[in-house]
Amino acid sequence: MSLVEPIWFKTNLGNHAVASKGNAIPDYNNYRRKVDALTQKGLDEAQTPEPVVNIIKKIIGTKNPKFSNPVGKQLGMIVFLQNFAPKMLESTMLKSLK
Repeated sequence: MSLVEPIWFKTNLGNHAVASKGNAIPDYNNYRRKVDALTQKGLDEAQTPEPVVNIIKKIIGTKNPKFSNPVGKQLGMIVFLQNFAPKMLESTMLKSLK
């Protein structure tokens, strides 16, 4: 079994995502707007999905594929931060919301 882990890709998924707006806590409106803007920026600047298709083809053609198959822009940095510097990743994400 293999897992394909795409980062940001241009699909209609983001356009059709549902967000819960009911019972929103007003104190978080500023953060919510910033997160929505960052999400939209990620979708706007995303790659087309061909790299995901290519990794799936590679997995299908491999006898013993790797379990984890991340794919996308800035992948090396994100995987490094997740594995070796999770606090740094968290603080970077929080700074981007300020």
